[in-house]
Formats: sequence, structure tokens, C-alpha cells
Amino acid sequence: MSHPLYFLRVFVRVSIFATLILCTSAVDLAIAELRTPPPHALSPNEVLEDPPWRAGIHSINEMTLVITNRGVIGKPTTGYWEERDVFTGDVFRDGLVFPRSSRRTYLNALDLWIAGQTRLGPTVNSGVAYENFPQEGDMLALAPPGSITRRSITEQFGQPDPGAVSEEDLICDYGDSLMVTRPVESQFRVSDNPNSLGLAVHQESYAWSMGYAEDFVIVQMRVRNDGNRWLKNVFAGLHIAPAASLISIYLPSCTPNKLVCGLHRETPASFGCNHTDTLNIAWHANPSGSPYRGGWLEGRIWDQANECHWGSVRGAVGVMPLDLSEQVGPFHYNWWADVVSVETDTGWIVGSFEPSRDPAVPTCVPWYEPIDRDDERYRLLSNEEYDYPVYMAGVVAASDNGDWNRAPISTANLVAMGEVTGELLSWGPFGLSPGAEIPLIFAIVGGENLHVDPNNYLNLPHRPDLYEAGLDFSDLDKNALVARWIYDNPGVDTDDDGYFGEFRVCVRDSVLVGDQWVAQKADTQWYKGDGIPDFRGALPPPAPYVWVTPVHNGLHVRFNGQVSETEKDIFLQKPDFEGYRVYIGRDERVASLSVAASYDLEDYDKYRYNLSLEEPEWQLTNEPFSKDELRCLYGLTADPCNDSTFDPLVFTQMSPYRHPMYPNDSLFWFKPHDYNASTYGISTPITKTYPDMPDPR
Repeated sequence: MSHPLYFLRVFVRVSIFATLILCTSAVDLAIAELRTPPPHALSPNEVLEDPPWRAGIHSINEMTLVITNRGVIGKPTTGYWEERDVFTGDVFRDGLVFPRSSRRTYLNALDLWIAGQTRLGPTVNSGVAYENFPQEGDMLALAPPGSITRRSITEQFGQPDPGAVSEEDLICDYGDSLMVTRPVESQFRVSDNPNSLGLAVHQESYAWSMGYAEDFVIVQMRVRNDGNRWLKNVFAGLHIAPAASLISIYLPSCTPNKLVCGLHRETPASFGCNHTDTLNIAWHANPSGSPYRGGWLEGRIWDQANECHWGSVRGAVGVMPLDLSEQVGPFHYNWWADVVSVETDTGWIVGSFEPSRDPAVPTCVPWYEPIDRDDERYRLLSNEEYDYPVYMAGVVAASDNGDWNRAPISTANLVAMGEVTGELLSWGPFGLSPGAEIPLIFAIVGGENLHVDPNNYLNLPHRPDLYEAGLDFSDLDKNALVARWIYDNPGVDTDDDGYFGEFRVCVRDSVLVGDQWVAQKADTQWYKGDGIPDFRGALPPPAPYVWVTPVHNGLHVRFNGQVSETEKDIFLQKPDFEGYRVYIGRDERVASLSVAASYDLEDYDKYRYNLSLEEPEWQLTNEPFSKDELRCLYGLTADPCNDSTFDPLVFTQMSPYRHPMYPNDSLFWFKPHDYNASTYGISTPITKTYPDMPDPR
């Protein structure tokens, strides 16, 4: 790529993944000490009609996600005010919609919890104070309402920013020196936080629009001790208030507001040879997918009989830790259900259910809010457990293995059918000296079509193994792996120390030589990076070997692209070569270069008309197809693969291809992917020395 006479052009299929959000607030408060806080822009008694924070929306890919500068991602259900995107002014009412424009919401809020031990006992500061009116939260920008900035590696928001990480970076800063209360539902008041730990948070979030990265957002939080005291026994956590329902803004939704969740630890590697990929994604979903009359309803309809909207919610969303370095250490996973019917000796009462191995923590107790008390939240943060999936609650309660505290089977069965109300990923304990920081880096990942069988829910609560076997995690797994690979590119030595990560080998064919099997064909896959974050999407294939010799009135450029055309893309796990560009110029500046020749594979983009959206539109849903692939799929003769008359360019947006079996639902049109200048010496001046030689592989 550095040679001034050529330029390798490679089209890489990638999904939306480019959002950066930074949030930090310099605070200089000693632990458990009341000091004069830094000055802020609002007087202590000033009453505001608008929220004293800012919110921005990631909207460049299939995950519409709200980011704020108050330690909250999403929109808590405690808010009844009208909140707007700081960049567009658009009102948003839901924290996460996936896929975009589908009217499916999968998150109420995700808020940051930071805890430490003080002279007064455990102190936990968080972005949201649930059910603790009038307090709204313990984290704000230093000078409310603060700001969120946006940048991009593209021209999406003006000129590309050299400091950008993705196509959509959102950046903010906040800390725990201030808190916000609401004297009444629609008003706000900012005051000093008497329980400040002296912490500042710098937050960045990244989102991309490429096809393979369009279903997740990566978030990076750096929690720093801005005080002057050493903080001991510090814990950090991500509290997830999940959702999985159809959005119905003005009219009610028929979709049951129930949830199941769990920790999805690993998945079989597509590479084969019984390898597995580690995920550790805390996922949640609607327990049944909300089937309608025995099938799936991808759009939404008005149910006249029940006077509400109905739509299936088949997907899942999860939060996956990315930084598992020694600095952060292992994480832990807990969930609880607050609104269930608990059976006691005196009858049924409203209570709380929490899986636990600690004999001092009862599984079922009368009604209380475990996330509203600092001592209970600190206990949850420091709980070194990995809770079982929600749908296993009934079976666990009925077992005699002794690992988990006993619970009434009737109550556990109710929980197993979808009563979860909160999840927590936690890290710690840490020691934070003044100026020290800890990173929390994670991906919020969506996956479609978790539910494939409308009757699978009937397996709960008594047959959770069959229920689990009926869930399809493949799309969630694929998106989670891409997020992990973008965070830390497999096989890339980022810091040039000679370590490229980890790889595995799968022997595809072998022969017996003497008394030993000798591999004849084997594939190698890099599956883990070097531990240094890259935050980088798919890379172009390696540049070809090039020889340049002078000729009369010109130059002769010869190149060998064997590696360029066969190297596997680290994300797609297959070759992704698309073509070449040969440039010539007086120097290497882009403005000085002109295209001298180009070659491009003949392939085509397929656009599908998506009728399931509120406003149907044409969508590019696949990687490019070769002409032969399209001919076999859509040829018009009895033997479509040999239909010599098939031409994909005949089908346009105005005159699309209609599938003969589904003429009103399956509509496609095609266009060339780039120039399709693929005929050597005719449509391109590039020629091939041995054009008819078979692929050596």
C-alpha cells in the first residue's frame, strides 16, 4: 500500500459499529468527608423545568441507543419528562430499539454503580436512584447540564475527525460530586452529593454502520479517583434494567412484559474441530417471543378485541465485558426478581426472589427494594457468584444438590416463566490511589430471532433443558464475536512486542504414514488478539507483491496477488478480496494520484423490500453475490443454474424481481457492486498471465 504506483482497493463487509461517548467530571472530594465542592453553574436552590444533563442517540446502525452524561445508558422508567437528542432535538421515549425502526425495545436503562467503604459504612453512587423519589441519581457533569460531543472517521458529521474511533463517536464526562432531585415529577434541582467518593468518569461509545458490525455498540468508561484519599474495597458494576416488548407510545401494547435472562458463557466455533468461543454475555429476552395466533408477527397490528397493539418480540440483547485484563480482573453476574408472589406459612405475599449460595441471604423475602439501599447494593456488587439462567429457577428449587439456597417451588416456578427485574455485572475489589483509574469496557449486543418455535414457551417451568435447546443464539453469538474482535483484532500485534494473540488449527484431511497420521490439509484461525485494544473494523487484505520496470513512454507494473486474493478476513473468516486499483502520481499524496487501471470482481448487491418495518424500505441485507449465485437462486428456467438468459440488472427498484412462491412479500432488485470491471484486457487494462489456470487451493 505504500508504493506510489499502486493502490489496493478492497471492499470489506462490515456492520454498523461506530459510537464514542466520553463522560468525565473532575471531583476532588475525600472519601466520607464533606468538603466544599467545585463550583458549578447552577445555584443550589434553582429549580429547573428541563433535565440538568444531556442525552445523545446512536442511530447510525441497527441499534438505536440513548447515551447520557449522567452515568446512564438508555432511559429509566422513573422519568416522566420529555427528553430530547442534543444533536437533532428529536424526542425519545425508549432507551434501546433493535432493530432500528422495528418498535421493539430491549432496555429500560443501564446505569453505572460505584461503591466504596467509608467511615459511615458502604456507599454506592449510581446514575439512577430507583424508587427513591425525589432523588433521581448521584452522577452529573461538573457544570450541569454539561455536554456530549460527536465525531466520526467519515464525513457523517462534517470533516472526518483524526481522533475518531468509529463512524459515530459520542463523548462526555461526569462524576459523583453532584446529585439531582425532583421536588415534583416535572422539576429538577441540583445539589452537592454528600456521599461523593471523589470519582470522575470519562465515557466513550462507538458505533459502525457496516453490515457485519451493525448490531452492537461498544462503550468504554474510565473511572478515576479525583480525590486526595486512597479508596479501598471499591467495586464497580453495570446495573441492567431489562426490557423486551413492543413499543406503543400512545396506545397500550398487548405484548406481555415478562423477561428471562442468563449468562451465555460460550458457543461452538464456526471454525469446527469442536472448538468453542468464549462470550460471557449477560443476555435477556421476552420468554416466549410473543407469538400471535400460533405464529410470528414481525410488524405490528391493532388487536381490536383487546384494544391494543400486538407484535412478536423474538430477539435478545446482552451486555458483554470486553476488558478481562488483570487490571480489571474477573466479573460476576447476579439477577433478582422484585415483583413475584411468594408463598409463606401465612399465605401469599408480594416479595423478592434472589438466587444465592450465601446462607445469610434468603432466596425469598417479603417485599423490599434491594437496589434502593446502599448496604444491599454493596452486597450485590461484592457477591462473587454466577447466577443460573432464570428459566432454571423451578428445577433448582426442586433439586437437592445443596449448591443454592432453597426456595418455595411454586414461587420459583413463577420466576422461571419470566419475572426478572434486574441484572448486575460487577468487578472488584479495587484499590484506587489518587489519580488512579479502572477501565470498564463492554459491548451492548443485539441478536435477532432467538425464538424460532412459537410453542417453546410451553416447556416452562418444568422442562428448562428443552426450552434452552429451543433457543437460537446464533445471531447474538455472531454479533458478540465480531464486537470482541473489533475491540481486540485477532492475530494483530498492536504494540509490536512480537505477540499476535492466540490461534488454533483444525486438520481437515490426513493420511496414515507408517504408524502416524500426517496432516494433508489444515486450516489456521486466529481467534484472540494480543490484549491491547484496537477498536478497529475489518482490515483490507495484504497488498500484493509488486515489480515496476520502465518501458518506452511508460512503466510496466507486474504484481502477484496470491496472498491478497486468498487471505481470510478476520471477521468473516473467509477471503473477502474484491479488486485492485493502480494509481500513479508524482508523490504519495492522495491529491497527486490518478487511477491508471482497475480490476473488480463481478458481483452484485441484492436489495430486499422489508415490509416488517413501520415504514417499509429497500434494505441491503447480504454480502455481494456472484452472477452464478444469483442465477441459481433466481433463474427463471426449470434448471435455474443453467439459465443463460438470466441478467440480474434487468431487475431494478422500479421493476423488481418477485419470488414466484411469495410474489407480494419477497421483492428484490440488484445493482453492480462497484464497477464489475472483471474481463481481463477488455473491461480492464489489467491482464493475467495464466487466466485459465484453476484455483491452486
